[in-house]
Amino acid sequence: MTENIEIALKAYEEKDFKEAFKYFKLEKNNEKSHDFDKKYSFKFIKTIYDSIIKEMKEINNENKEYIIYIMTHLKNSDVFYKITVFKVVEILFKKQNPEYDKIIKWLEKLEVEFLSDEQQKYESNGKNIVKSSEKEKYYMQLSKAYEKLKNYEKAKEISMEALENLKEFSNDSDIWLKRRVAEYDVDNKNYDKALSIYKDIQKKKNDWFILREIGIIYLKKCEFTKGKNYLLDAACAYGEVNKKLNLFLDLYTHLKDYDEKLAIISLKIYFKIRLEENWKITSKDKEMAELENIELSKEELIKISIKRFLENCKELRWKDEVFYKGKVDSIKDKFFFIKRESGERYYCKTKEYPSKKGPVIGTPLKFNLIETFDNKKNKYGFSAINLKFESSEEAL
Repeated sequence: MTENIEIALKAYEEKDFKEAFKYFKLEKNNEKSHDFDKKYSFKFIKTIYDSIIKEMKEINNENKEYIIYIMTHLKNSDVFYKITVFKVVEILFKKQNPEYDKIIKWLEKLEVEFLSDEQQKYESNGKNIVKSSEKEKYYMQLSKAYEKLKNYEKAKEISMEALENLKEFSNDSDIWLKRRVAEYDVDNKNYDKALSIYKDIQKKKNDWFILREIGIIYLKKCEFTKGKNYLLDAACAYGEVNKKLNLFLDLYTHLKDYDEKLAIISLKIYFKIRLEENWKITSKDKEMAELENIELSKEELIKISIKRFLENCKELRWKDEVFYKGKVDSIKDKFFFIKRESGERYYCKTKEYPSKKGPVIGTPLKFNLIETFDNKKNKYGFSAINLKFESSEEAL
């Protein structure tokens, strides 16, 4: 046993893997060490993981050598083989322009049968954390890569397999998988099938981007009023404004027949976001700006009030809808109920109340109704939305 190996093994036993790596590396590079791989490759791989792979932020010539070493000395059922593949894939996804073909090739080095379907569950800072299982991560990453390549058929195939085989889902992964199935149907003009999937998704998640997708499908079906309403609902729903960039472009395109002024403001907000985020203005963007006589300068576009725009969107959304009357009936922490004279009671979120003071029992209101799904009762019903005071005195 050489001195390098003695030091490496001692450090390894003491769990000082970086020190062990250094001396294993020296021994491996020693031309006289002919049986290194046979005797010490597994321990060396453990130190490679702790010293190189674990904290790896990019793939360069140095760490590429060790990635190859792991891949050639382990089976694809081995833990460090799987961890290394997932780490490489993670880095490839984070690149500014991910090469999805490469991501697919790396993921195809794994065998589903050797991947665990056990999630990691633990508590951190008082929060319950759930981390994806190996199998879930594999399906999510592979289906996403195919989706990005617009190979919707393959993305659907993998997503369907995942939905059938996974026992548990974390971080709404089942929703993303269902969306990829729906994308295939949209791409193949199976709009009713896609809508059915999105309506099912809505029962669990009703975020702005789900509303947008439903709106776009209705527009493709030439059901323009429904499509317009869903896009307006998406605009008014909670969500970071800069992430709604393409939604503002959708609104510009599809609001022209209803409110041309609002459509132009939507396009201005689209440009406002691009300039504030220092995102590229394409030649197509410049053509749209020129067509609508929009000056592409931060100084001009900063004047646009997104808050006022969203208020106008809400007005347009409910312009032709029936208003109902009722009174605040009971109040909970984050929601309350409105009761009509006829006896029907409607759920409403506290943030929908038209005053920051919050709801007060007996306050008369007028409101619209929107169809929602009650997960506790497992059935559809109606919730109150777009609340307004019946008299100006109530607003004081």
